[in-house]
Amino acid sequence: MKNKRTASKKRYAVAGILLIVAIVICTISVFTLIAATKADMRLTIPETKEFSFEEAGTYTIFHEFEGTQQNLNGVGVMVQEQSTNQTVELENYTGATYELNGRKGVSIFQFVIDEPGTYQISAENANLDTTTESILTIKQDFVKNILFVVLGILVGCFMGISAIVLFILTYVLRKRQNILIDN
Repeated sequence: MKNKRTASKKRYAVAGILLIVAIVICTISVFTLIAATKADMRLTIPETKEFSFEEAGTYTIFHEFEGTQQNLNGVGVMVQEQSTNQTVELENYTGATYELNGRKGVSIFQFVIDEPGTYQISAENANLDTTTESILTIKQDFVKNILFVVLGILVGCFMGISAIVLFILTYVLRKRQNILIDN
């Protein structure tokens, strides 16, 4: 009769650690999404507002709305560096959309901030329907945040499923070995 080794109890510890790491990764991903949403800078049309940009980089201006999108022909947006009054060049950009908590956003402009600092953003449109509120939302690296969240959740789910499979496999192998030893 051959001496077969039973599955080690250490596998339970590995499964537990994997499960904890999976939960931590998923939690970090969700909080990253929440923090990115709260960090959005919002501006109502018409309005002029100062914003503090803590990082240099590319920013996208989205028209945010509930229900149907308004016609934005004639919307004027200006971004100005506060200390030098230098205007930041805006590019038309219609390549991104989002839907979050019942709000939809469609990108309309993109601009690059070379230096962190305080910037004044003005938005106006004489032709806009003022009975419904029109909001512009400014986001940085929106795609990067979404990719981080999605990848984090996928990795967390994969690790969580792996932990559960390892736990069940270890349990079944140990149970089988105990039955064989008892016989």
